[in-house]
Amino acid sequence: MLGVCLGFIAWRRARATGDVYADLVEATYDVHLAELVNRFCHAEGLRPISLQRGKELTERFRKAT
Repeated sequence: MLGVCLGFIAWRRARATGDVYADLVEATYDVHLAELVNRFCHAEGLRPISLQRGKELTERFRKAT
């Protein structure tokens, strides 16, 4: 019985930690989106971003849709 309780507690803590980590990743993405786009386009030599490439990046980085 003790093992089941400890397993449940560990599971709940892991889920809570995962939620916090997901929020951290999302916030980092929100803050650094412009830099990410610049790095993707700079690496491929596509400056300024073409309309087609802009649509591709939008699809790649779209959140929750």
